[in-house]
Amino acid sequence: MKLIDKEFKDKVIFSIRNSKSIVLEVNAFAIDIEDYENREIDPCIMLDKNYREYRWKPTIDLINGKILNWKSKIYCPVHLHYKIRDEFTAKLTIYPNASSENNLELYYEGYVPDEIMCPNGKGYGDYVSLIVEPDGSIQDWNFDNVKKYFEDIAKYSQTILFGNWLSYDSSKKTN
Repeated sequence: MKLIDKEFKDKVIFSIRNSKSIVLEVNAFAIDIEDYENREIDPCIMLDKNYREYRWKPTIDLINGKILNWKSKIYCPVHLHYKIRDEFTAKLTIYPNASSENNLELYYEGYVPDEIMCPNGKGYGDYVSLIVEPDGSIQDWNFDNVKKYFEDIAKYSQTILFGNWLSYDSSKKTN
């Protein structure tokens, strides 16, 4: 992993604006998430053997606002509202084209990004608040807010930093 330089930052913003697919894989410890009721309602709650605790691990299609691993037994919208214990991590994969070549990957650790995890309001960096339809679609999703979030980071962060995001540029892999 490396800090992001201006050239890579520009590449990320261009790719976010023009990509066909952008996926966010979240791994977060939410307080009281291990309750049986929560596990029955939210299929993204998983026992992580590395951490030996239950974690919230959705995979989200950021362009379409859909949780890809949502297989709920509930047939009505579910309001997920979790307090995250200062341990929100995510991997963002940007697929610039149909092939799996030249994917961009960014890794995040820090406060909960409101612009992504709270489309209906504010989470103040501590909460996830999503209303999820039975098919995994997130109510009130607005991809323009996600784009603006990354554009603002690029615009206002220092040249070598990109907020709390670090990169691994898979287009520069060597075999």
